[in-house]
Amino acid sequence: MANEKAVTPLNYFFYKCGTANCWLPLALEGHGLYVGFSDSLCPTEHAPKKEDRHPIAVREPEEQYQKLTGLDDDHIAWLSHLTNRKHFLLITFSQSDLIFWEVLGKVEVHQPGTPVFERAREMWEGFAPDIKKHEHYKQIFENRLVNPIFKTLPSKKLVAVPRRELYASIDSLAVYQSLNRGTCRAIWRINGPTEAAMPEKIAAQRQQMILGRSGSEETNFATFVRLYLNSILQHKLTQQRLQVPRNVNEQLSLRSLLSHLSPNDRRVLVLSTLNPILVETAALYFCLDLGLVADIGTGKGIDVIDIRARAESKRAANQAVEWLTELASEEIQVNNAVRETLRKDQVLELQCKAAHDDLVSRDNLLYFGYRRKQNRNLQANTISLPELLSAFGRKPWRGGLLQRFMKLQAKVLSQSVYS
Repeated sequence: MANEKAVTPLNYFFYKCGTANCWLPLALEGHGLYVGFSDSLCPTEHAPKKEDRHPIAVREPEEQYQKLTGLDDDHIAWLSHLTNRKHFLLITFSQSDLIFWEVLGKVEVHQPGTPVFERAREMWEGFAPDIKKHEHYKQIFENRLVNPIFKTLPSKKLVAVPRRELYASIDSLAVYQSLNRGTCRAIWRINGPTEAAMPEKIAAQRQQMILGRSGSEETNFATFVRLYLNSILQHKLTQQRLQVPRNVNEQLSLRSLLSHLSPNDRRVLVLSTLNPILVETAALYFCLDLGLVADIGTGKGIDVIDIRARAESKRAANQAVEWLTELASEEIQVNNAVRETLRKDQVLELQCKAAHDDLVSRDNLLYFGYRRKQNRNLQANTISLPELLSAFGRKPWRGGLLQRFMKLQAKVLSQSVYS
């Protein structure tokens, strides 16, 4: 880590409490976070599933990371060890809140007749209108297994932050696919839309190794997320006059770094952390600044097209082509196929993704928000958002909607960490 003083490293895991977080209310009652995987105390060493051959219900917490199942129960066994759990907090998302949790011990097993098992059964019976949730746990509560069990991870809720107060890219972690498809996923692995563009003062805070575990170096985007989470956690605990754990209070936060960022670095930070919908919104404003009118807007992509914009006249199309051509002076190349399609058909089509996908490559499609690749053949037709900052001083973007949108997002980010 690049922190100036030696502190206890802290990082985060995204945690999901069952199907659609259906067991989160149980955790909020103080019974611990639901742990899935094997649902019986009768595994065999010849069981077809690895999680049944190495059931989390009987695994002791492991100081050294062990990849026994290749599933998220390996993470739970590791982070629940006494030596490790002080280095991690869990985050969950309810419909209204982002909630921080502290792990208190090893996985607990609850059998029929115990208070937690019976409370879980009562809640499960209330799932009945939701067929998927009800059916998923039927084998536990309808005596279809030998020695059925219900498992929880002892946890303490630290604080809840209303999701309406969050920066959009943090709030959207709730539906981030690589996190949401698991149970307990490390935050340090996630990538943002323009990963290579993170301001140096933020990227310099990357944790190079998580408790000596190989392959655990943070991405730039994950570093931003950790610093952001540190900020809102410290603020909310202090605001609500709750006890702030020492290892939380001593963490470097995004709030403490923002004041050291130049105005340009703040803009780059925003561009580096926009979620996909915000990238599409930026692309929409890019088109409007060109004098075009959106045909397909954000969230309404067809095939590979996220934004389709049209010129209302030949004159408007020619003017937009001229402005796109002038981007070459900022080393942003828009090839002839895109410009001719706009000139002749009065149509500009954009795709908004994190990185260039060769499988959907089209000469007359403008790729917006992409990271640059080293292969210069793939750089044409790519509007890299951080590089587009250089065009904000020229028409039509000077004082335009895109520039105003970026300024607003920078303000929202700053306000959301209470700086």
